[in-house]
Amino acid sequence: MMVTSNITIIKGVLYIVVQCLGSVVGSAILRALTPVNLGGNLGMTTVHHMLDPLQGFGMEFFLGFLLLFVIFAVCDPHRDDVKGSAPLAIGLAVAACHFSAINYTGSSINPARTFGSAVVSGIWDNQWVYWLGPILGGIAAALIYKHCLAAPAPTSRSQGDTDYSPVRVEEKEVCCNNPNLYLLSGAKMSNSNFVRQRTTKLNLWLPSSSLKLPKSMFRCSVGFRIILSMQFSILKTK
Repeated sequence: MMVTSNITIIKGVLYIVVQCLGSVVGSAILRALTPVNLGGNLGMTTVHHMLDPLQGFGMEFFLGFLLLFVIFAVCDPHRDDVKGSAPLAIGLAVAACHFSAINYTGSSINPARTFGSAVVSGIWDNQWVYWLGPILGGIAAALIYKHCLAAPAPTSRSQGDTDYSPVRVEEKEVCCNNPNLYLLSGAKMSNSNFVRQRTTKLNLWLPSSSLKLPKSMFRCSVGFRIILSMQFSILKTK
């Protein structure tokens, strides 16, 4: 998160310190509440004796990469194709990591998870595996997703940059009994109930990109034109 500027460096460092302190406190409480003959190594993560430490590093690198990649993918604010639950996807990713690697490295994924047990139990074997592996894997996932797979941010146009195009109002002969409807054309209205006026040709500058009228307004305009046409036809017959 710090590498991709999702959080500030200060906040990231505070997260790391607090997680490590929480891990130490939790391990100490577990040690105090567990009988000595049953405590064991307090769930300390260790590399399997049949694996080389470098192989353990590769496993933790892959686990950290997988988890952080899933987190970035489901938490991308610019993606609209994520339909499911982000917490559920992250939880399933953690479960998959544990089920696949717990017998090999203990599936630490988070260095703080190993640090607390190491402080309380005093077992520091291959500690670098659980720090470098997940951290480098997470950094690789963050950089690859941000620069190769992240959804582009939507482009927003300011009000001053609106593209305006001319909309021409043609000359039409209309009839109406409401003088206020002709304020746009500037025509003079008389006091008669039905007035025949000829609208002038106007060039109205309207925003072409934002001219989206509601359906209800469109229906009203169509109905209004039909009524005017009917009134004009009646007057012509008279």
